Amino acid sequence: MSSLESPRPLSLSRRLLVRSFPVLAMVLLGIQLLNGWIQYHSQLSALKTKADAIALLTAAAIAQPLWVFDRQIYEGQIRALNIDDEFVYARIVDDQGQEIFSYGDTTSESRHLYILSLPVSEPFQERTFAAFELGWSLQGVQQVIWQTVFVGLLLFGLTFGSLYLILHWAVRRSVLQPLQNLVQALRRIALKDWHQLDIDPKLKRTEWAEVFTAFNRMTMGLRSGDEARQYVDELKAAQEAMQDQHEAMSLLTERLHLATQAGKIGIWDYDVLTGERTWNDEMYELYGHAKGALEQDPLLWENSLHPEHRERAMENTQRALARKEILEDEFRIIRGDGEIRWIKTSGRVLRNGTGTPIRFLGTNMDITTSKEQEEALQTMAHFDALTGLPNRRLLLDRLQQAIARSQRQNTLLAVVMMDLDGFKAVNDDFGHDAGDHMLTVLAERMAACIRQEDTLARLGGDEFVLLLGELHNEAEIEQTLARILATVGEPVNIQDQSTQVSTSMGVTLFPADGSTAETLLRHADQAMYLAKRAGKNCVRYFSSLD
Repeated sequence: MSSLESPRPLSLSRRLLVRSFPVLAMVLLGIQLLNGWIQYHSQLSALKTKADAIALLTAAAIAQPLWVFDRQIYEGQIRALNIDDEFVYARIVDDQGQEIFSYGDTTSESRHLYILSLPVSEPFQERTFAAFELGWSLQGVQQVIWQTVFVGLLLFGLTFGSLYLILHWAVRRSVLQPLQNLVQALRRIALKDWHQLDIDPKLKRTEWAEVFTAFNRMTMGLRSGDEARQYVDELKAAQEAMQDQHEAMSLLTERLHLATQAGKIGIWDYDVLTGERTWNDEMYELYGHAKGALEQDPLLWENSLHPEHRERAMENTQRALARKEILEDEFRIIRGDGEIRWIKTSGRVLRNGTGTPIRFLGTNMDITTSKEQEEALQTMAHFDALTGLPNRRLLLDRLQQAIARSQRQNTLLAVVMMDLDGFKAVNDDFGHDAGDHMLTVLAERMAACIRQEDTLARLGGDEFVLLLGELHNEAEIEQTLARILATVGEPVNIQDQSTQVSTSMGVTLFPADGSTAETLLRHADQAMYLAKRAGKNCVRYFSSLD
C-alpha cells in the first residue's frame, strides 16, 4: 500500500487543539455567514410571497378585460404595479407565444430577477388563452445578505484580526489551504461538478491526504450514482408529465365533445395563412353533409348559403377579418337535403404581433325555431288572422309611407273605405263559419284586382280599406273600384247555395281631402256612409260632402 492510502499518524490534531482560537474564529465566521444566508432567504421568501399574491390578483383582474380586449383597463391594472420599487416589468403573451403587451424593462438580465408566469383563463371557462409574466428585482434581497456579511466580517476582523495575523502563517499550509480546497470541491459537488482534488505533496504525511483520497473516492461514487439517479428521475418525470397531459387533454376533449353534442353547436376553424378549414361532427350535421365533405369541396360553406343571404354573409366575414375581432351574424342556408335553415354564427379573429390575422375560430347554431316563432309573432302583430291581409297597425304604417311618397313624387293617393252590404244576413242565415269563408273568398278576389304596390287591409268585421298610390288622375281610381264592385258582387257558394253581397265604398284623396293618416281615414269613412245612404253597392267621394 502507498503512503497516500495509509499515512503515518502525526500531531496535526494536537496542533489544532492548541490553536483553538482560529477554530473559534472560523465558527463565528460561519455563524455570521449562516445568519446572512438566513436573512437572504427570509427576504427572498417575503419578496416571492408578495410577488405571488400581487401576480395572482393582477392576473385575475386583467382576465376579463384581456378576453374582451379592453386594453385601457388591463394596462391600468399593470401600470399600478409600478408603485413597488422592486417591480421591473410585466408582459402578456397569447397562447401562440406572441407578445400582446409589455410594460417596464423587459431586457433586464433574468439572473437578477424573480420571474413569475401565470396562466390567464377565459371568464367562466377553463381554457387558458394567455400567460401573464412579471419580473421582480432581487437586488434589494442581495443587498441584505451583503450588508449582513459585511457587518459580520467587520466585527470578526476587529475581534480576531490580530490573532489571525499571528497564526495565519502557521496554519495556512496545514489547515487553511486544504480546507479551502475541500470547501471549493464541496461547492462544485453541489453544482454537479465532479472535479477531483489534487493532493499537495506537502500534505502527504498528514491526515489531509487520507481525507482527500476518501473524498475523491466518494466523488467518483456520487458521480456514478447521481448520473444514474438523474437519468431515472428524468424518465419518471417525463413519463408522469406525458401521462398527466394525456389525461387532461382527454378530459378536456370529452367535455368539449359532450357540450357541443348537447347544444348541437357546430365549431369551425379557418387557417387564414393556409386557407385550410376544419369542421367538427356537429357542423356537418347542421349543414346536412357527411363527415369529410369539406375536404372534397373547400367552398362547401359558401355554396350552402341561401342566395338571398350569400353576399351579405360573405361580406360580414371579410369585414371581421379586415377590421374587427368579433363576428356576429345570422343567415339562411340550404342543407344537403334541400331543407332551408336559419344559422347564427359567432367568430373571433386571432392575430399575430403585427396585427395580421392568422386564424378565424367560431361556432354555428341552428336558430330556425326561434326565427319561425319571431316571424309568427310579427305576422300576428301586423296581419289579420282570418284573411292574412294587413291589419290596422300595418295599414297606418303603410298609409304614412304612401303619404310621404306622394309628396315626393307629386302624385295622387286614394284612401278607400269599404263595407260589405248584406253580410249580416249571411252570418244570421248560415252561421259565422260561413261568414268567415265568404270574407276569405272576397278578400282574395279584391286582392287580385289591385296592383302589387297597392294595399288592401281588413279593419275588422266586414270593413276593408284600400290604398291606391302613385295615381295621376281619378280615372285610374274608378277603373280599379269598378273591378272590385264587380268581383264582390259575384256569387259565393255557401253550403251548396249561391249567395251574393255587395260593397259600399267611400273615397278620399291626398292631398286635396287631408294631410294626415287619421284625417284621410276619417274622411273615407264619412264618404262610405254617404254611399250607404245613397242605396249601397256604389262609390262616393268625400269631396261630394261639400
